[in-house]
Amino acid sequence: MYEQLRTRVLLVDDEPVILSILSRTLAKAGYTVRAAESGERALEIAAESEFDFLVTDCLMPGISGPYLADAFLKIHPQARVVLITGHISPEITEALERKEVIGLLRKPFMPNELLEMLEQAQGEGK
Repeated sequence: MYEQLRTRVLLVDDEPVILSILSRTLAKAGYTVRAAESGERALEIAAESEFDFLVTDCLMPGISGPYLADAFLKIHPQARVVLITGHISPEITEALERKEVIGLLRKPFMPNELLEMLEQAQGEGK
């Protein structure tokens, strides 16, 4: 029963070290985390489970973060999105205009910055 009350996050990054660090950070903070190393895998996972948040890198081989966010939100329209990037592009700027995108983390960042962003979104009822 308790598991159902935990906030569910789908975390996507093609860099294994970042994926591992952020997965552990979120899990220690009480989030239920599913991790994917690609946008393609993330969409498979998204179709299998419910999620409250998508946290995704923007620049990945195959499906980009902004494209993934669009596809993910068609499956989970109530969810919110956090984008992670080291480089701003027109595609990312356009994605930030969506009301479901609650923020952008610029690499490098500290894991607690992600926690603060998710906690703030939950506090605002987004």
